[in-house]
Amino acid sequence: MRMARVVRFQPLAGNAREHGRPGSIRVADYTEAMARGLAGDGRRRLSRLFGWWYFCVGLGFILLGIRNWMVRAPRWSVALRFVIAAGFLILAFAVFRAERENRHGPGN
Repeated sequence: MRMARVVRFQPLAGNAREHGRPGSIRVADYTEAMARGLAGDGRRRLSRLFGWWYFCVGLGFILLGIRNWMVRAPRWSVALRFVIAAGFLILAFAVFRAERENRHGPGN
């Protein structure tokens, strides 16, 4: 369930009449600011977050594989955990690489 949140910004000088009262902002201005934020640095931050998320999930599957190996679980179970971990780590590497190329350009 998504909760609504009230946001108040201090308007710049001369904008108080446009917004109705000092300290308030119109919904259209807020959504426009959010759209601009997501088009800029927000997506890069989100991409980096997903990269770290995939990395941590891959690390967790490695630890599960080691645990299964230590308790002498069936070999297919251990191998499956390591294959899943490799998939997540490859995905994390691909996200980090794409984010770096978007920032610095291809080949850097």
